[in-house]
Amino acid sequence: MRPGPLPKPIEERKADGTMRSSYASVPLVVGGRKPPRPSAYLTAAQNREFRRLVRELKDSGLLDSADRGLLELTAIEVATLAECNQHLEEGLTILVTRAGYNGAPAREVEEPSPYLKMREDAVNKLRYIYAELCPAIGRHAIRIPFFLPKTHLRGIMVLIT
Repeated sequence: MRPGPLPKPIEERKADGTMRSSYASVPLVVGGRKPPRPSAYLTAAQNREFRRLVRELKDSGLLDSADRGLLELTAIEVATLAECNQHLEEGLTILVTRAGYNGAPAREVEEPSPYLKMREDAVNKLRYIYAELCPAIGRHAIRIPFFLPKTHLRGIMVLIT
C-alpha cells in the first residue's frame, strides 16, 4: 500500500470542485447516494431489520445503494437468529421417536434442538458480515438485538470499531 492519505472518492472531489479528468480513474464510491431499499423477497421480520440497519447507518454518511446485498444478508441472519431464539424459549432439547431394530420397540430419545445449530450458524455468519461491515463505517456503532432463551441473559450486543 502506498504511504500517505487515502485517495478522495470521486463524489467528494465533485462536491469540492477539485475534480479533474485524471482523477476519473479512481472509482471509489463511498456514499452520498440514496440509501438502499430492501428486496421484495425479504420476509416481514427481515424487512424490519433491514430498515432498522439503514436507519442506524444513515447518519454515518457512508451508506450507499451498493450496500444493499450486505445489509440484506445481515437482516436475514439477524431475523434467523431471533426466530431460533423464539423456538429455543420452549426448551433446548426435543423429544424424538426412534424406530427399533430387529423387532425392538420404538423408543423416545431426547436430543438437542436443531435450532441450536441454526442459531450457531447465524452467529458465525454475522461475525463474517460484521468483519466486512464495521471497518466501512468507522467509529459508528451497530446495535444488534441479541435475544437468548429465558435461561440466558437478554441484552444488546454493540459492535464498535
